[in-house]
Amino acid sequence: MLQPDEFLVGLFDEAPEFIEAATREAASNLTKSLPSWDEYVADLDGRAGLKKFAERLRTFDHHPERSPTHAPPKEPD
Repeated sequence: MLQPDEFLVGLFDEAPEFIEAATREAASNLTKSLPSWDEYVADLDGRAGLKKFAERLRTFDHHPERSPTHAPPKEPD
């Protein structure tokens, strides 16, 4: 059985743009704490124990046209 970190890393490696956009969308849904992107990723790394996944998100080559206000990229086939 895959650990959650390995599962999310596998998804990220298959479709990084989609997973990054979906993760940003999830972060934007946190209305009580309103963490910054860096704080959210730090929580994934620390509290959630998703160290490898958080590292993927930190090192993703983010482009300005990709943001939570734009539609996420098309889902992979």
